[in-house]
Amino acid sequence: MYGLDQGIREREIYTQIDKNLAVKIDSIHFVNLFEIIEKYGYPSKNLLGEANFEQQCVGGASQVILLHNPYRLLSDRRKIKMLVKEADKGNLNREFIATVLDKHFWWKSGGKEVLYGSAFGMPCFSSKATTNILRKEIGLSPLEDSLFIDCSKNNFLNE
Repeated sequence: MYGLDQGIREREIYTQIDKNLAVKIDSIHFVNLFEIIEKYGYPSKNLLGEANFEQQCVGGASQVILLHNPYRLLSDRRKIKMLVKEADKGNLNREFIATVLDKHFWWKSGGKEVLYGSAFGMPCFSSKATTNILRKEIGLSPLEDSLFIDCSKNNFLNE
């Protein structure tokens, strides 16, 4: 799954394929990943063994699949709950869940807005209540005021 996911994104290939093909492949990988999670749990060092997990194609596969499908998590909140259960077991980092979910809002807003506060940026003060409710749902603490920005001044989140 990792090889195909990353392989179709190589410059020479990606410029020549129908972009709908990439979306279809991403969707198939998403479905397959959640079948694996339901049956075995989230791919982790404990499940796969440290030597196997450390290979980028093993440990990174689930991460890139999730990052390429954040909208699918938001359209099926049961999947978010599955990931939170895996985080409860120690198989997944909660901050990574926030990053995946924020990617959707970041992408949709053209890189200007997030809700969870993650590697994609800081949320707006105007969304503080929503942000802290959403963070609580995935087991993260509320954000301090210093981790919000004033979006009314048209700031970009990552400046």
